[in-house]
Amino acid sequence: MWASILIVRIQPCSASLNGPVRFPFSPTPIKTLDEKPKLYLSGSSSWSASAAAALGLRYVVAGFINHKGAGKLLDFYRSEFKPATGTSGAANPDSILSVMWFVQILKKNRAGN
Repeated sequence: MWASILIVRIQPCSASLNGPVRFPFSPTPIKTLDEKPKLYLSGSSSWSASAAAALGLRYVVAGFINHKGAGKLLDFYRSEFKPATGTSGAANPDSILSVMWFVQILKKNRAGN
């Protein structure tokens, strides 16, 4: 059931990648890109990894949300990947690990502490 809901939501997005889009307030089609953008599915759960693999989509793992499970999600996605049949999917697994990085800069005060 969830996969069919995802397909219903993703299909309009991927369909718009197949040509100029008509906007309700525009009298002419608008095309601003010479090349179609790649479609990615982003998530931090096993559901998103399985959906991306089953639909043949590129996958972005939100490692800053699920940092302990990110490696397992990527392994699962790669092992279960089925190549996409449409133009907006991928022929091979293509994944990105998204992380958050904090840098703390410490300054010494004038007294040298």
